[in-house]
Amino acid sequence: MQERYNEMKKNWTRINEKLVDRQKKLEIALDDAINLNNDMQSMTRWLDNAENYLSNLPQISRLPDTLNRQMDSHLAFVDKVGGQREVMSDLNTRGSKIQFTCEKKDAIPIKNRLISLKHRFDKIVNRTADRTK
Repeated sequence: MQERYNEMKKNWTRINEKLVDRQKKLEIALDDAINLNNDMQSMTRWLDNAENYLSNLPQISRLPDTLNRQMDSHLAFVDKVGGQREVMSDLNTRGSKIQFTCEKKDAIPIKNRLISLKHRFDKIVNRTADRTK
């Protein structure tokens, strides 16, 4: 009887340890998912602002002073786009990691949102490069 009790106690301890371990893993996964979602929302806002900026740019001036100001402004924007390239790469990496660890029904919206962000970002990069020419 004592052996049976000790065995059950040992199993109960093992189960509790597994429970705590799984809970920690789930909390980490939840934090990762929340951070990814927040960063995706931030990227969406940045893309909205960048698209508005590019849409509202005036025509390229023929006056030297105005042209120099436009070039300086555009070069600053190009630097911002370059900085966001790293953010986009990080989002893709983190999103792919989460896609592999979650169920397929949850991975599909993440994948679609990442593709949408990537497509919008590529459009901004192309429009910025075209304006640089």
